[in-house]
Amino acid sequence: MSARLLLGLLAAVGCSPAPSPILGRPTTTAPTPPVQSVSASSSVATAGPATTTSASTMGATPQTFPEAWACPPIETPVEDLGEVKKATALTADKDGLYWTDGTRLHSTPLDGGAAVVLAKSPAGATPIVELHANGGDLFVSARRDTGLQCSGGLFAVSTSSKNATTIKNGCVSSFSVAGDTIAYSARVVIENSYVQARAEVFNRTTKAVVPIYENLAEQSGIAVGGNFLYMSNSSGRFLKRRLDASAALEALAPTSTVPPDFAYGDERFMTADATGVYAFATGSATGQRVFHIHASEDRITQLGADPKEAPQHDPSPLGRFAESERHLYWAAGNNGEVRRVDRRGKCGVEAVAKGRKRPRWVSFANDSVYWLEDDANGQTRIARRKLQ
Repeated sequence: MSARLLLGLLAAVGCSPAPSPILGRPTTTAPTPPVQSVSASSSVATAGPATTTSASTMGATPQTFPEAWACPPIETPVEDLGEVKKATALTADKDGLYWTDGTRLHSTPLDGGAAVVLAKSPAGATPIVELHANGGDLFVSARRDTGLQCSGGLFAVSTSSKNATTIKNGCVSSFSVAGDTIAYSARVVIENSYVQARAEVFNRTTKAVVPIYENLAEQSGIAVGGNFLYMSNSSGRFLKRRLDASAALEALAPTSTVPPDFAYGDERFMTADATGVYAFATGSATGQRVFHIHASEDRITQLGADPKEAPQHDPSPLGRFAESERHLYWAAGNNGEVRRVDRRGKCGVEAVAKGRKRPRWVSFANDSVYWLEDDANGQTRIARRKLQ
């Protein structure tokens, strides 16, 4: 892509063409719309309904929901499924739990029990930083990042045959999987001082790689939803493009901007469906929040906001969104809670579990929520809460 074409494309979607320094992201001058804050305190379970900010008023408009849509408390106990030594990441599917110690992949039954070594890391000595189970495969992201140098790759390991497939060699910062479609954002160092983010889509059936986007300012996230690839940039803007790149890049909610601190959130906490993008933000002045950026309307909805709650800082959690048909789940490790929010915002931010020690890497399977946590002796264990 020529420099002139790249600058024109960035200008068309309202993105800054300025390169991003390897040791920091560009600052943004985008205005901060007034938002409502989600507290990290124990009162999250009673947070109010979703509110919407629009470009025209930047005000909050309450949504309404059917009266029959109840929000009953979760009354099942939290279960201890046993110790998993040196586990650094966890994921789950309908057939089992999968975890890594950084160099090997292990599997454990959904009800707990003896762990077995599933496979060695396909990345060799490069540490595994992320796991995601999807469609009978474990997607493994490995990365060694020292600033000006970054190596690793994205791999798929079959949970049945144990065979590994290389999807992308290099510094993959985020990825998303939907069926045979794997999208990823890979960082490339330019002239020893800047990074360029390249978003691509890989089809496992055809083996075709489709370039989607290149930007001198690094993306903060990537997600596949329907026939589109969604991306965020460091200016708090969201973009989409068809997976086959048959149409030009478009801006979501083109005259609306999420609060700037989103751009510095964890890039793995972004997912999408046919209605648009769900994105996570943590800020020292705002606490944890989840936004829905609409795919076809100039509208950004904050899910689970309660204006009466005082903002509290809760660092970005380890993991990625765990998803059910209705909810998104994550761990607020600083407050010892596992939380969820309804995709349509009905019940606010709910606490799935409280009083846990460093909960992290939340996953969802078979109507149950799983996560890693520490016991009183500092050992890593798997916990579960059945929702039905």
